[in-house]
Amino acid sequence: MVRINITNNPKLAEKKIDEGNLCIMKFGPVYGIFCKDDMSSMQKLCSLKKRSETKTLVYVGSKDQLGVFLKDKRLARMRNVNDMSEFLRRLLAFGPVGILLNIADQSTPLDLDIGMTDSEEKKVKTLGFMISMENDDFNHVSMQHGGKLLRGTSANLSGKSQSGSGSDSLYDLISLFGNSADVFFYVSEPLVKRYQDEKVLNGISTTIIHCSEVAEGTAIEIVREGSISKPLIMSTAGHFPSVITVGMGERTAKISPYMRSPLELAKDKDIFDLLDALDNKINGHHGDKELLQLDVIL
Repeated sequence: MVRINITNNPKLAEKKIDEGNLCIMKFGPVYGIFCKDDMSSMQKLCSLKKRSETKTLVYVGSKDQLGVFLKDKRLARMRNVNDMSEFLRRLLAFGPVGILLNIADQSTPLDLDIGMTDSEEKKVKTLGFMISMENDDFNHVSMQHGGKLLRGTSANLSGKSQSGSGSDSLYDLISLFGNSADVFFYVSEPLVKRYQDEKVLNGISTTIIHCSEVAEGTAIEIVREGSISKPLIMSTAGHFPSVITVGMGERTAKISPYMRSPLELAKDKDIFDLLDALDNKINGHHGDKELLQLDVIL
């Protein structure tokens, strides 16, 4: 039996995050775990994930917050921030996008991430920014968050890849993290519908781009091609004079679509019954002050 905290109220989700709780919700095609941008919350998230506290957590926000992030004084200066912002916004029309940027001064220990102040040898070299898509759960909650950026990472245990090339399903994540007291789930649509969609959409992956300053403008390294192809990235970059595509990085891996196996599909009826029961309880809960707490037999 797993005890979970869950809500479909974005205002309540924002409130719980602000109180220091961890939220699992849909971010583009995958699930992520998110917290507010403070040391205590990030330590809590790393402990849950069994993740090294010296590994960075990316910033996560909407496309409207992207320009502010690109102008952050901690980052290496770009010649044309507006071009880069518009370039990334256009890519969002084709799939989820993330960006990595160099830190402006790597000689100074930073307190931006967990553990970075413990030793001068542990320095952050890059900061990441994941851009939310308009129809994902994160964007619903972000709109309630007063424009503040959150921190986050993928919803899995550190060192263990998610199912196939996409994310674990909500059903999988309930069994993995449901009993954690500091964790709650935010869902914006019926769970049965979401589970059906996940079987089709699993395998879409975020395109990750690393940018660094060059004399001519901004050079782009495609760290992960994801669901947006390299030709499409190059074509889009061609509309902006200070955005130069320089090719694929060594870490690049083309992600192939993932579908559930026949053995997994055989579990569908039991899972549908469970999710349908959860839907009924969530829809019948109208409290705006407390999360709905449910005992789930998996």
